[in-house]
Parts: sequence; C-alpha cells; structure tokens
Amino acid sequence: MSLIKKLVILLCPLLIVSASAQYCICKKNCPPKTCTGTYSADVYIDKTSGEISEEIRRFTFEIIDMTFGNLKTIEAKIFQDLKVKNLLLRNNYISEIGTDSFTGISNLKDLHLEYNVIKTLQRNSIPATENLYLDYNLIEVLNRWMFASISTISVLSVTNNKIAVISSDTFKNSRMTHLFLSMNRIVTITEESFAGMQGILEEIHLDGNGIEMIEINSIPKAKTVYLNNNYLTSLTPKNFMNIFFTTNVDVRNNCLNLKFVDEFFNMSNVNFKQNNGICALPKYNTNSIMIWVLYAILAALSLVFIILIANLIICKRRNAVSNVQQLSVNFTNTDNNRLGCNITQALPIVYDEIPVVNKPVLKYTEYENFGYLSPIVNKSTSYQKVG
Repeated sequence: MSLIKKLVILLCPLLIVSASAQYCICKKNCPPKTCTGTYSADVYIDKTSGEISEEIRRFTFEIIDMTFGNLKTIEAKIFQDLKVKNLLLRNNYISEIGTDSFTGISNLKDLHLEYNVIKTLQRNSIPATENLYLDYNLIEVLNRWMFASISTISVLSVTNNKIAVISSDTFKNSRMTHLFLSMNRIVTITEESFAGMQGILEEIHLDGNGIEMIEINSIPKAKTVYLNNNYLTSLTPKNFMNIFFTTNVDVRNNCLNLKFVDEFFNMSNVNFKQNNGICALPKYNTNSIMIWVLYAILAALSLVFIILIANLIICKRRNAVSNVQQLSVNFTNTDNNRLGCNITQALPIVYDEIPVVNKPVLKYTEYENFGYLSPIVNKSTSYQKVG
C-alpha cells in the first residue's frame, strides 16, 4: 500500500487540529483559512487515485498525526503544498528520508520522527522547521547537508542513535537554543564539531556517549552543559569556546582528576556538578557493553581451557581401552617364610575402563582387598606382578 493511500486512510477519519471549543466540518462551504476543531477529509479524497484534493490544501492544520501508521517510506512530494504546524510520524518503520520527502510542505513548526529505523538522511531532506525530533533511530553521522535550513531550527534532539561522527560545519549558522545528543557513540569532541554556531544555547546534552577527549575551544557557548556519564579524565575551562557564558556544568560519573575540578571551583559563575572524583562507566554506553561482552568471552574460553586440562589429568590416571571384556592379573607370592603361591584374578572391564590393582596381602592361600593399578593394555593382554 502506497504512502499516499495510507495517508488517505489516516486522514479520512480525523485530522486532529487543536483542542478548541470551536468546531468546523470542512466541506466546500468552509472558508479558506485556518479552522480549529476536527476536519472531515473524506470528501476531498479521490477514491481511485488516492490523491489528496486541492480542497484539503486550502487549510492550515495544527496537527497531522500518523503515529503507528506502519509507514516504511515517505513518497516524494506527498506533502506538497500541505500547510501543517505539527507533523507526527513517530513509531513507524521509516528507514530513509529522501530529498523530496517533505518538498513543498509549509508552516511546519514541529517535526516528530522518533522511534523509526532511520539510517539515511539525504541531502536537504529535513525541511525548514523550528523543532526537530529524531530520537531512537539508527543515524550514524550528522552533517550540514541533511538540513534544508538549519538556521530555522531551535530545538534539535537526536538522542539514542549511533552517531559517532559530527562532520565539520554541521552546525554552522545554526541558532539553536537546545541541542540533545545524549546516548550516542561520540568519543571525541573536536574544535570543528560545533564550529560556526550562532547565539548561545540554553542547554547542550552530551551525556552518556563515552567521550574520552575534548579538544580546546570545542564546547559551544551554552548556559548549561551536560557531560555526565562519559570517560573524561580531564576538563578545563579551555575546552569551552567561552566559559563565561556557562553557569552549569554536569560532569558526574566521569574519571576526572581532582586537580582539573579545582579550576572550575575557582570560577564563581560556574555551578560545577561532580561526584568527588568517583569514576563510573556510562550506564548505556556501547563501549562499556562491548567490554562486558569481551569479559564474558574470556571467561568462557577460560572455562573451556580448565575443562580440557582437567580431562587430560583424568585421562592420565585412568586410561580407557576398547573391546576388552576381561583382564587377567597373576600374582606370585615370594615370601621366604611361605611356600610359593600364585593367584590369578579375572577382573571385568566396565565401560572400557581397566580396574587398577595393587599388590595383595596373602595369608596362606587367601588374599585380601585388591586396590587398583592402571596399566595401558590391549585386547587379551595379561599382566603379572611379582613380589
């Protein structure tokens, strides 16, 4: 089923616009302006082609919600000339955003694409919008060419992805107030990672990445900086583009040396949150997960090695043979105080294992308990023990 038809099915029952006391059924007598309430779109759908009627495109929608729509692709120009403020495409199976996926859409304020499987964002695929949410996808790289106009974005949230690289100039000319990059795979923050950002961020979230190093002049101007749950061993004011704009820094659960912490405590404008030098691994960091997987593999290999060594030791003490039904052992008493006496004992072979026999203690023509001796034998071989 094409996205157009799916869009039609979702639009037909209800196009939720806003919680308002007013109510407008948008039929042909509805005025060509923004109308609050619930829109009935079925009269504007071509049942044969599935195309959206031009009548629908006359209005501005507050919300179009296609959450859990089972969408896999966004067909080119499906939203052409559609005016909508909030577009919700969460919890679908979208893997790629094409260059023409949002071509022609206008009035967009919030674009929600969370909980998909998006891995590829083609050039200029992200339309002009104020707030963009791409959390819980499979994005590995951020670069400036993904955005049609990054300067319009105020809030960008790309948490819980697989981002390992932030290309240079990705945020050039951006004027964001909130940037969320938590729970990714960023190891190094370079001087180019946030170069060219305009204005001052209210918050930047870089927690839970596994960051090991931050270069000088790398952290952008921000009032609150979250660096908790990483692998940082050092952090100084020089790592910030301009520390004097910063009022809060959270570095809890890192591996910071206390001598670096003292530099921040000497700055009266910074509220520095830390946990007295306690080093902890990020709770959700992929690197720490890989370390535990490696430990598990090493433990399994060690267990196999121990089992092999144990088997070798056991085999030396108890040699196994095959196809031997019975073992005859002959004992001769050569005690000078007694007459010679020979004893032949037939010992059964059980599960191809040879019973081990020690020298018996003879009393006249009797013998007591046999111990065990472990010779290596072949079929029909007899052993004699003298003295």
